[in-house]
Amino acid sequence: MRIVALLSLVLSLVASPLHAGLTGWSASNYLTTTANVPITAYPLLISAWYRNSNPGTDRHIAALDSSSTNIYATVSPSPSNRNQAYSWVSPTLAVAQTIQNNVPTGTWFHAMGAFVSTADRQIYSAGVLMVQSVTSLSPATPTRFSVGSYAAGSQPLAAADGVAEVSMWDGTGMVGTDRDNLAAKLAAGQNPININAESSQPWTGKLRGYYIDSTNAITDLSGNGKDLTQIGSLTNLGSHPTIDAVSGGGGPTQNFFRRRNAS
Repeated sequence: MRIVALLSLVLSLVASPLHAGLTGWSASNYLTTTANVPITAYPLLISAWYRNSNPGTDRHIAALDSSSTNIYATVSPSPSNRNQAYSWVSPTLAVAQTIQNNVPTGTWFHAMGAFVSTADRQIYSAGVLMVQSVTSLSPATPTRFSVGSYAAGSQPLAAADGVAEVSMWDGTGMVGTDRDNLAAKLAAGQNPININAESSQPWTGKLRGYYIDSTNAITDLSGNGKDLTQIGSLTNLGSHPTIDAVSGGGGPTQNFFRRRNAS
């Protein structure tokens, strides 16, 4: 009977519609927190899987800000399918931005922004460092973290865009090759929880927030309690990037949703 019950649980979790990238973004539909900002100082890294629906306008995958005119760090697609990481203190922009058509349309794509210091911002596409900006800019300490927009709904993702597997990392002690290696691991579908648990690595224990998907409030799977709140209504995209299962345990929800095909 126990075996039958376990198989039933596994099948129900695999079939569950709750584990897929989120879509339906707008100025009224996004994820955010002011009480649980996962990290508030450089150096930091923002990693996410993104499914682009069209070139559109500037919009935000994940952002740390203190106001609508002060962005500490954001990973953001821009017109002409560019991938970018930037900070902004109006009217000054410090941006690391790729060439046109760097972000594919209609498929999952990994992006990572490395915010090393006030004068060093880097953007990674599919695990590869693309551009570095050395423009000096000192935004105010962030008081809000959002997925799908910045500053309470500003410049939201397109409604049909998809987001999954957002992770926030403390970059303290990491050098360039460490960031390169971490980006490559995340882009290859390695699980942030597994990476964080590796022994004696520059990124060991540096995971500060990890968000996947839900139709309600988003739970921080890093174990740090930095949960997000859903504003408005988001829906499941129906696909998810292929991510490794949690090694050596983890709840069944974390284990069984991972191996969804990347479509």
